[in-house]
Amino acid sequence: MKKIAKHLPHYISLIGILVASIFAFILFSYDQVFLLGIAVATSTSYFSWGIIHHLLHGDLNFSVVLEYMAISVLGAVLLISLLFRAV
Repeated sequence: MKKIAKHLPHYISLIGILVASIFAFILFSYDQVFLLGIAVATSTSYFSWGIIHHLLHGDLNFSVVLEYMAISVLGAVLLISLLFRAV
């Protein structure tokens, strides 16, 4: 329980980033180019959050950086491919 409480402020900020991104997707659903920017910004924010989180806790290493980079790129590619799919 103490471990969860220790990381709670970090996870609240991550949830805030993701919720803001979802609201932005809903609010600007009519503009594909802006949605592209939101997808890239969300991916970059997630990657930055992960690096800062692990840096503050002293367990940042190359494999963690690669993991966050892989997940953020995968998420961005999925969102972008859904935005610009051929109908």
